[in-house]
Amino acid sequence: MKAAIFDMDGTILDSMCVWDRLGDDYLRMVGIEPPRDLWETIRTLSFQETADYFVKTFALPHSPEELVRIWDDYATERYRTMAKPKPGAVKYLKQLDEMGIKICLATATSGTLAREMMEKHGMMPYLRFILTEEDVGACKTSPDIFLEAARRLGERPADCVVFEDSLHAIETAKKAGFPVWGVYDESSHDRQDKIRALCDRMIDFETETNK
Repeated sequence: MKAAIFDMDGTILDSMCVWDRLGDDYLRMVGIEPPRDLWETIRTLSFQETADYFVKTFALPHSPEELVRIWDDYATERYRTMAKPKPGAVKYLKQLDEMGIKICLATATSGTLAREMMEKHGMMPYLRFILTEEDVGACKTSPDIFLEAARRLGERPADCVVFEDSLHAIETAKKAGFPVWGVYDESSHDRQDKIRALCDRMIDFETETNK
């Protein structure tokens, strides 16, 4: 491993609780009962794609851009009170940095919010940069964010380990030629068999840093 590309939500931050109820909570707030399969429908979409889907599907009185701003404000407040590092994550980043491994963040979350969280929890000093789906114009069903991260790190995909918790992102990174180390998150508990089968390795930060 010459470089490491980390996802944020569900990987180094225990924060999927912020997102997995966001759509349901918003719909109920505007008087709409959310469909039971809503999370399954939107879990692979980017923030912008999710907003487009909501406006078209539920005939909301907002543009997708307005809806993104509403969700950003809501998510930011929840992040500040609910999101926290996965056990051992900060220490593991420090350990990789001390080994000379180049590290970056590749996330679906907005750059402003991601930077705030990385600074708040002491992770920012170990990151070369933060790259978002908005920066590359594609969600993680496309390899663009991983390929751009590798390019900026100056390494081949084969030399960049991707750390991910989500099945769709793991599938994408593997197809693009990246080794992938999986991180367990409760939000993907129903997909663990597929995740474990695809990943080169499953990793627990706390166990790694206590060796």
